[in-house]
Amino acid sequence: MIKHSIQLVWARKKKNLLMVIEIAFSFLILFGLFTVLFERYSNYARERGFDTENVLILHVSENRTDYEKWKEERKDVYRSIENYLDANKDVEKFAYMDNTFPFSSNNNTEGSTFNYGLSFNYYRQLLSPKAIELLNLPFVQGRTFNETDYNADTKSMIINRVFYDHLKPYLNEKDELLDDDGQLNMKIVGVIENYKKKNEYEEQKFVGIWPYNKERFNQTLFFIKTKNDPTTIEAQLVSDLEKRCPDLAFGVNYFDTQRVQANKEVLLPLILLTAVCVFLIINVALGLYGVLWYNISKRKSEIGLRRAVGASKSLIRKQMLIEVGVLLLGGFLLGGLFVVQFPLLGVFNYTGEQYLIGTLLSAFFVGIITFICGYYPSVLASRITPVEALHEL
Repeated sequence: MIKHSIQLVWARKKKNLLMVIEIAFSFLILFGLFTVLFERYSNYARERGFDTENVLILHVSENRTDYEKWKEERKDVYRSIENYLDANKDVEKFAYMDNTFPFSSNNNTEGSTFNYGLSFNYYRQLLSPKAIELLNLPFVQGRTFNETDYNADTKSMIINRVFYDHLKPYLNEKDELLDDDGQLNMKIVGVIENYKKKNEYEEQKFVGIWPYNKERFNQTLFFIKTKNDPTTIEAQLVSDLEKRCPDLAFGVNYFDTQRVQANKEVLLPLILLTAVCVFLIINVALGLYGVLWYNISKRKSEIGLRRAVGASKSLIRKQMLIEVGVLLLGGFLLGGLFVVQFPLLGVFNYTGEQYLIGTLLSAFFVGIITFICGYYPSVLASRITPVEALHEL
């Protein structure tokens, strides 16, 4: 029956070509969608590399015009804020943070290229040992910063694993990277597993963390880890600080809120892309259903003749579904000619596994959609009687 169905499909190849193209089009659309979604899901499933729970972000606005006087008073004012946070029983720990913290809209990138073949760009972050402890960075080797790292000559640095794997062939036995002149460019003192910088759906980027020297650190952000929900102490904390430092203004945000907002900026385009693809697939499915129904209505005499010579309803239905399966295979083959070009040409920066999962999911859903569209017309075909076929002659 399969061979016979293939012959029937081939005999009407001009009429069936449209359905094969529709199936191939659906296959390509869903392949692209599922590849993107799986890539984003894989990134999201990876550990973010730090804690965001119960972390309050305190913004300090320095609205002072008397710069010289403020320069003398600044240390004392910030020391007063530190003393307050140290004494607050609801505060577990706190640390200064630069404005390029994870999930913020600010980024600081650096890069280097050496004559011996190494080239890289990475996100640069300034962190203190207290900030590293607050974020609970997952070290896989090495250590956090100490007092000796504040000396700029040491060029100490903590990097994430993907960055370390990139640099490793060029590091010496002390995990030091030398420039073209043999001078120290950076010394890796610690390696962390992950560090998601922009959002939780981005692919792994190179991240380098430098130690900040408190004496030269002029940022006005505090990360405050609270023992419980930070929203319960926000009002009291701001009120106390405003009384203590009347010349300053304080704003509050939450690390979790920043994370959610950063993720939304990625999710919204994904949702729109999915909606557009679903709309296109529904239209293709309706068109496919209409073409199948029309073709069967034009084959009443043929189907009635088969019923007259003894073909059962189930046999007719099976034949129609096999023909749909042949069309589906043709659509897969046509679509596959385009799909295979993506990994071969490296059109997008996706892995072979991500392309494979996208292909399999696309094939599965296109198969389901095609057989759903083909099932009811096949049932209608099985209900055709020889008498109805005679009326069509």
